[in-house]
Amino acid sequence: MNFENVKNILANNPNKLIIFTLPNGETVPASFHITDLGVINKHLIDCGGQTRIEEQIHIQLWVGKDNDHRVTTDIANQILNKIQQIIGTIQNPKATEVLVEYQLNWHDMPVFSLFAVSEIQVSDTELNICLSTIKTTCLAAERSNSECGVSEGCCS
Repeated sequence: MNFENVKNILANNPNKLIIFTLPNGETVPASFHITDLGVINKHLIDCGGQTRIEEQIHIQLWVGKDNDHRVTTDIANQILNKIQQIIGTIQNPKATEVLVEYQLNWHDMPVFSLFAVSEIQVSDTELNICLSTIKTTCLAAERSNSECGVSEGCCS
């Protein structure tokens, strides 16, 4: 979901609690903090030699020991407004994807995970931000409608 949509949904739903639902259906503990928010600009080259520029908003969540902490839509909206004041204008809010950083435990090992915001469900009291996994792909193969390794321009 893009930055403009997320900001509009937050602004149009004041004083609601926020829930983040992971792709497996589990939720991030309600006492999460938004510890980091940033604009990430990437200048990339794919395996076929094509360059592109991406802009993303990264929201980092962290769960502390203060179980009574709650983030509302008002607080999240204030934080998103601050990012625009401090960092500057988002180049293209309709194209800038919002991604959520969260640390999961995998076999007793902390793993940094990055998720896309796939949808936001609104109820009378809550905003449920549904997260989805991000998959890698071979962009050179995608451009030529073939498989990676068999397309011209792949890994060259």
